Amino acid sequence: MKLVPDHLLIAAPDLDAGIRFSEEKLGVRPVPGGSHPGQGTRNALLGLEDDIYIEIIAPDPAQPPDLPLASYLRSLDTPALSWWCARCDDLVALKRQLGAEGINSGPIDPWSRTLPDGSSLRWHLLMPGDSPFGALLPFCINWEDMTRHPSRQLPTVGQMESLVIRHPAVGEFPASIDDSVSLESGGPPAMTATLQIADRSVILDSGDELPTAIGAIAGY
Repeated sequence: MKLVPDHLLIAAPDLDAGIRFSEEKLGVRPVPGGSHPGQGTRNALLGLEDDIYIEIIAPDPAQPPDLPLASYLRSLDTPALSWWCARCDDLVALKRQLGAEGINSGPIDPWSRTLPDGSSLRWHLLMPGDSPFGALLPFCINWEDMTRHPSRQLPTVGQMESLVIRHPAVGEFPASIDDSVSLESGGPPAMTATLQIADRSVILDSGDELPTAIGAIAGY
C-alpha cells in the first residue's frame, strides 16, 4: 500500500489573502472551489498533472468561527504551504498499518464540499494525530468517485516536479509513503514542493516553523 500525493494545501487566514499569495507566487489565479459544511472552511483550487492539485484553504465567514480548523487558520499571519494529502484506496487497512508503526490517527471521517453549482463532492479522510513529524506526515483521502477528482475538473496549470520531506528522524516515517516523495534526513524539519508552471520553476515551502498537523488541530 503506497500513499501517493493527492494535493498540496496552502493555509491562509482568509481566502482573498490566499488567492493573492498563490497568484503572485505561481502566476495563475486559483479557481473558486466551495465550502466544507461543518468544518468552517472554504477553498480555491489549481489543477496539476497526474491527479494532483493545489488547495488554498481558509476560514468560511458563512460558518461558525469557533470550529477548530477555521480558528487555527484565522490565527495565521500569512499564507504558506502547510500540509499535504495522500491518496489511499483502503483507509481501514492504512489505519491499522499506521497503528502498527506507532502512529495514532483519528476516525475515518466523511467530508464533503458544496460546489458552486450546488452539488456535493464527497470523500473520506484519515488524519494522523500529534506526532514528532507534525504536518510533514500526510493526512489521507479516499475519494467517493475518482472521476470527479478536483484535478480532473480544473484547467491544468502545471505539474509537481518534486515533493521533499526533511526531518532528522525521517527513517522512522511510515513505510507506505510512495517513492515519488523524497525523504531527506536532516533539519530543521521542512516540506518543499517544486512546481513547473508554464515555463517557470516555482518553489513552495513550509517556512521556518513547522505547521501543526491537521489531526492535532482536530484533537486526535
